[in-house]
Amino acid sequence: SLGLGLGLRLGLRLRLRLRLRLALRLRLGHSSCCWAYMHRRHKPKKKKARSSRTMTTAPPDQAAKDMAAKWARYYRGGVFFACLTVMAAMGVVGHSYQALGNRAPQQELVESTEVPDFSERLTAAPAIQTVSAPTVGEAVTAVGTTPPSSAPVLAPTPGTPAPVVAAPTLGDAVAVAGTTPPSPAPVSGTPAPVAAPTPVPTPVPSGPEFERGSTIRRHDHDSSFFTQGLFVHNGTLFEGTGMRGHSLLVKLSMPLAEVPGGGAAVDPKVEHKVPLESRFFGEGICGIDGGNKIIQLTWQKKTYFIYDAETFEEVARGSFSTKKNQGWGITPWRDGEEVIVSDGSETLHFWGVPELLGETPRQIEIKRVQVKDPVSQLTVQKINELETIGNRIYANLWYEDYIVEIDPDEGIVTKWLDFRRLWPHTDRPRKADCLNGIAYDEDKNEVILTGKYWPHYFVMTLEEFLSHAGPKPPNHRFRYF
Repeated sequence: SLGLGLGLRLGLRLRLRLRLRLALRLRLGHSSCCWAYMHRRHKPKKKKARSSRTMTTAPPDQAAKDMAAKWARYYRGGVFFACLTVMAAMGVVGHSYQALGNRAPQQELVESTEVPDFSERLTAAPAIQTVSAPTVGEAVTAVGTTPPSSAPVLAPTPGTPAPVVAAPTLGDAVAVAGTTPPSPAPVSGTPAPVAAPTPVPTPVPSGPEFERGSTIRRHDHDSSFFTQGLFVHNGTLFEGTGMRGHSLLVKLSMPLAEVPGGGAAVDPKVEHKVPLESRFFGEGICGIDGGNKIIQLTWQKKTYFIYDAETFEEVARGSFSTKKNQGWGITPWRDGEEVIVSDGSETLHFWGVPELLGETPRQIEIKRVQVKDPVSQLTVQKINELETIGNRIYANLWYEDYIVEIDPDEGIVTKWLDFRRLWPHTDRPRKADCLNGIAYDEDKNEVILTGKYWPHYFVMTLEEFLSHAGPKPPNHRFRYF
């Protein structure tokens, strides 16, 4: 605020814009312009030249030049600080908007009917249903016997609990229809009707409660991994991480629910890893050439690396181009003959594996497909990490807790998978970033999910994974449409 006020005040006071026009007209310098403004009452009088009509001005002295330069510095400094203030304010507003956007889904979990409800997986007490049973008088009347007059019913007194008395059933009344029932004794107190119990809302599952009654299990994940790619091959988990100077290609053991023969669950352990050069920012990975090789993309260097899957030795590298000239996610397609690449836009790029391996001297890109939502016909932006399951690919969306199922040949979204309750933002530490990382274990028919700087892997069956399908998020909440 101080910089903004100083800049505006100096700008208005000096009126440099007006004086600059005057200086250009008189072909004077910037210092002369400031001198003419600051000393307008003391500047020498203009005199006409005898031989011409051109106006002349006496040159300013050194003190006037210094003063003009000083005020010019003040003005530039004020404008600089004003710009810094505006940028800081924009940053604060943007951060607040993002924070509100991240927490908005949590505020509407109970109210919104569009979010799929997973509470039926929890063990809940059955609701009490009140069924009105026929009274003795009604039962006796039904068989033709007139019941005696009953005691008067007093008005209910507020706050007095009513005793719950089991009413005789119709069968009991018919059994004694031939006898005259005794007149009921007056009941002391105030009998009140039994009201239906107030329904108790089912708590929204989150964190450990979400796992109760479901097949999702947690395993430890290295929270220093900025996960960019994840896939499973032959019972081994591979992970690619990002950040310059911290990008890795990691080989891990598989997470196990229990050790064969009995025992506790086993978390993945790092078996081997290799770092990238510090100038590269690692991105998505996948297996190619029947799983014998691994390809890893880089973010902005337009470079890919191919490694031997056993030794992690680099066997090739090459350059690529995409719509944004960036590499984000990658997954195999058409039985390993092609790979599909994302670059953070709405476009999927199809590359040929023989061209990547150098077996065919042709351009690596085959075609590009734009992904759209079939309902709104709007493109789906920020497509991130990719995974192939059957004849569909599943994609993370940058900074969204949604996964989309895509038909890559048609370029349309066929399902929206909602994982906002998998690990809510309110439960995450500040360092934990967005959901990113999908791996499918075909042998166990399981899906593994994680995120950037997340301390957990979430392992679930494919059926559980697909059960999260729900409606498309509203446009006002899904800000990347």
